[in-house]
Amino acid sequence: MPKDYFYRYPEAILRLNYAMARFVRAEIGLKIKQDDPRVYFTAKHIPEKRQIALHLRMPVKDEWNNIIDFLDIDVYFPETEIKKVNELIEKG
Repeated sequence: MPKDYFYRYPEAILRLNYAMARFVRAEIGLKIKQDDPRVYFTAKHIPEKRQIALHLRMPVKDEWNNIIDFLDIDVYFPETEIKKVNELIEKG
């Protein structure tokens, strides 16, 4: 996939309060500080694939193993799933 592929889509920058990624068997837990302003979180709509792409870049620390690094997470899901999220919010 060409590097500039995602630059053609508009993006929304979203606020994030907290994030953690865990590797259960390896006992590695990478987490951010609450409301860390260095966290980079965006959402893009990819219409030809009918997908929403979420990109999260965050500085993380694993206190068990003393690891500090940046972590990138990309999640793609069908745009139809947004309806389920809206329904969940309405129920709340």
